Amino acid sequence: MNKSAMDYLCRSLNHNEYYLTALNLKYCYLSFEFIVQLSDALRFNKTMVKLDLSNNALKACTVNYIIDALTVNRHLTFINFHGNFLNDDFAYQLADLLD
Repeated sequence: MNKSAMDYLCRSLNHNEYYLTALNLKYCYLSFEFIVQLSDALRFNKTMVKLDLSNNALKACTVNYIIDALTVNRHLTFINFHGNFLNDDFAYQLADLLD
């Protein structure tokens, strides 16, 4: 994924006229910059309920930005982190979020 595509996607997530309910970013190998940008967009999005970030080689320190966004966004009900490099600390943070 290139920068202009991520910019457009994040603008769409925050636009009132678009009702994006599911997003599949599987195997996109998102950079740290793109994860931060996506997490910022997720903070304000109220329509998306499903997000697939599987198989992106993400590390726990990067995915923490998504976890932080999920503390604000209560509309996203399904997120797939399968196939990433996530550790026990990430699992604890996710469990605390779901508690």
